[in-house]
Amino acid sequence: MLLRERETPKGLLVSVCDQACLGETYENGDITLEV
Repeated sequence: MLLRERETPKGLLVSVCDQACLGETYENGDITLEV
């Protein structure tokens, strides 16, 4: 697992990603997420 924390104007942003998902692209209708 990869964990990142970043302070934004709206508060703390925390992201978590399984290392096996890096480089993958996920699509759902009009939404695309690239990891």
